[in-house]
Amino acid sequence: MWWRNKNCSRVIAAALMALTVSGCGFHLRGAGDRVPWPAALNPVRILGARGTEDLRDELGRRLRTRYSVEVVDTQSAPVLRLVSERFERRTLALTVFGKASEYLLRLRIEMQVEDASGKVLVPKTVVLLQRNFSYDSTQVLAMDDEQQRLRQDMVRDATRQLLARVAAQYPKKAP
Repeated sequence: MWWRNKNCSRVIAAALMALTVSGCGFHLRGAGDRVPWPAALNPVRILGARGTEDLRDELGRRLRTRYSVEVVDTQSAPVLRLVSERFERRTLALTVFGKASEYLLRLRIEMQVEDASGKVLVPKTVVLLQRNFSYDSTQVLAMDDEQQRLRQDMVRDATRQLLARVAAQYPKKAP
């Protein structure tokens, strides 16, 4: 019979697995950004305090690629204002010799949306992300690289969350 053929059985198993996974709500990262970007925030200007350059770049990149929003530097555009960004590392665990073996990385970002005149359209929104980070003192360079990669990943996650919140909280009627 045709279902006893190995190739046919594999195809059927793969199809059943795909149906099962899609039915449970699973989706790839980034596939869930379904909240449309408000038309009144296109074009938009991104301003931030000193030290928020990486976050500003990531916000601009995400707005251009995911939402097709034009990021401009004109005074007449609404503003995504990065009020603050704080990255910190705290010790979670120590070795028997008193050296750190695990850290907690925290990223806290505050942002609000204003119109061109400075009126707040979306009040201050705070995103707080945390990641645990194991540290091996014999692999110092690799650990520093891993910490930087974790920080970049946290910035990407925070950007995704911030933009989704702005899109969801933006007033439906023009102010």
